[in-house]
Amino acid sequence: MLFSELKQSLQNGIMPIYLLQGEDSFLQRTALAMLKKHSLLEPDINLTTFSGKDLKDGFSSLVSAVRSFPFISEKRFVVINEFYPTQKDLKSKDLISVLSGENDTTVVIIINEKASPSLSKMQSITVVDCSKPSEAFVLNYIKSLAQKSGVTITQDGIETLVNYTAGDL
Repeated sequence: MLFSELKQSLQNGIMPIYLLQGEDSFLQRTALAMLKKHSLLEPDINLTTFSGKDLKDGFSSLVSAVRSFPFISEKRFVVINEFYPTQKDLKSKDLISVLSGENDTTVVIIINEKASPSLSKMQSITVVDCSKPSEAFVLNYIKSLAQKSGVTITQDGIETLVNYTAGDL
């Protein structure tokens, strides 16, 4: 799904596993914030974060985090940054159990700058495209942000801002 479709999809409930994939870190952070706002209470005790490098020696800590029950919340979140599993990794029983999406109390969110075809192909993973957005998306985003902030900006001003920043949010 495109980043712009994420908010609408959350109206149908949160999925067990998300892959926020693409080079736009602003869209990744915004998507993560949307997911947290939807289903994460008490992030100090219901959020565990890993780096893909942390998992090179095995997946036991990841499995433990995913299997932990949330506290004062329906869901807990496990975030993995820059995780590109190898084919050998994908045969690990521990990783298979995490990526199956069968744990209904934990949401796993993988945030990758580069594409991960092996993860993208898995049916249990909801892929959110966080690639650089189109110019039309950026124009609409800036206009919407200005309106929400009570600021007036002309269309020429918005276009100048987009051109000046090369559309980088």
